Amino acid sequence: MAATFRDIDEAILHLTDPETGEILDVEAFEALQMERTRKAESMALWALDLDDEVQAIDCELTRLMARKKAAQNRAKSLRHYLGIILDGQKLKTPLVSISYRRMPAVEIEDERRLVEWAQRSTDYGDTALRYREPEISKAGVRQLIEEGVAVPGAQIVTHVSTIIK
Repeated sequence: MAATFRDIDEAILHLTDPETGEILDVEAFEALQMERTRKAESMALWALDLDDEVQAIDCELTRLMARKKAAQNRAKSLRHYLGIILDGQKLKTPLVSISYRRMPAVEIEDERRLVEWAQRSTDYGDTALRYREPEISKAGVRQLIEEGVAVPGAQIVTHVSTIIK
């Protein structure tokens, strides 16, 4: 079994006279010092190897994240293309089932015009705008449109997302 640093240090202590500090066996003392140096060197090299491994893992993570992003974009593109090709028709096979979900979203056509309208409006300004730099609250605009308010520069459009199971 390999000696630990503690074992080596204890052996070095036993090779010195406790009262004078004189080395009792010079050859054994030097051998223990060399073993201690080799052990420290081995640990330092191991730490350097681990640093290299960490760097390699970081590079691999970066590469894999790029592959992940590319795969996500490719899947999104395929879903969009399927939606166009099937034109809203459902498809079910033993391997896949394709259906659609309608997701209403507020689309702002003319941001400046809507901000001006909301700032002039005493009834709807707090609902349609959030105050920092004027920023449109799509949820608020959606609520107003659903309540029948004619909001200039905005409309509710329905997007379709393709679901593959």
